[in-house]
Amino acid sequence: MYSEGTPQPMYEEDVQQKKLKPILLQNRPLYAKMIMFLVAMFAFCLGGSLVAIGVYIQLDRGFISEIIGSVVALAAAYLCIVAGFLIAFVGLLGAYGAHKLNKACLIAFLVIMLVLTLVTFVGSLLAVIFRATVIQTAKDTMSYSLTIHYGKTRLITESWDAIQTHLRCCAVDSNGWQLYIGSQWDLMVNADARNLGSRIPQWSPLYKFVPESCCLSLIDPRTLWPSGKVRNKEQCQYFPYGPPNKLSGAFNDAVNYKGCFQAGAEVMGFYSNFLGYIGFSLFIIMIIGIISSLALIVTINKDMKMVRKQAGKDYRMPGGGGY
Repeated sequence: MYSEGTPQPMYEEDVQQKKLKPILLQNRPLYAKMIMFLVAMFAFCLGGSLVAIGVYIQLDRGFISEIIGSVVALAAAYLCIVAGFLIAFVGLLGAYGAHKLNKACLIAFLVIMLVLTLVTFVGSLLAVIFRATVIQTAKDTMSYSLTIHYGKTRLITESWDAIQTHLRCCAVDSNGWQLYIGSQWDLMVNADARNLGSRIPQWSPLYKFVPESCCLSLIDPRTLWPSGKVRNKEQCQYFPYGPPNKLSGAFNDAVNYKGCFQAGAEVMGFYSNFLGYIGFSLFIIMIIGIISSLALIVTINKDMKMVRKQAGKDYRMPGGGGY
């Protein structure tokens, strides 16, 4: 017998049992491990796609923020970027946990996936509930920006001109040219030189109803984008027999009838299709990831119990001694 405090020798069987753990965990044909790894890598790719879309939206349509406010205009872009980085990180975490069978990483992956699933569900529900409120707020902000700051603030004026030219739209709502009447732009452009603080009458042949950016731009045949050259500036701005002077009357083929809110919604709808496909794919991936990570954690727990049962419990003593 060995006295208390004397180190007991490590026998060959003990060494083999300690090697049993990595052999059990790494060499078993774990289908949950393979599925988990594929799900994590696909989540990483989706996260990267969201980051790319968010950056592209911000760079391509960043001037919209000067019209409807940076918080409203770029919220989707920033949300895509932040969510993309988070999902990509979670994907890498899950891939590492699946490859190394790291229980801590798998548990972190499972918890984050559960939180993301809950946030996605709640966010979708809130978007449906407050959709009308958000739309009306955006329209009110655009109308305020156009009537108060257009023609007065350089950055906002350039932003509105860029949108109206490239999206071939005018004002906020469709057929909404009269929003310019009484605006700061109207007071400056149609000011009466003989009577300071007043405008020339609307029946005057010199009265401009809309800015030049509201005029229909010709399409460049090489790029198929608006060229910046208008069809007929005089007819667009001074037309007395119909729009933009009146809501009805003779058709004016030199002015844009479509409102910029509708035009902007169509542009964002182009991106929302991709976001919709990515969101649906991400939701499916999160569900599969939760199930596969949970199955893998349960498998690891079973293996660890078997390892603890087989290893380190039966030290053979000289003469057949037990524990």
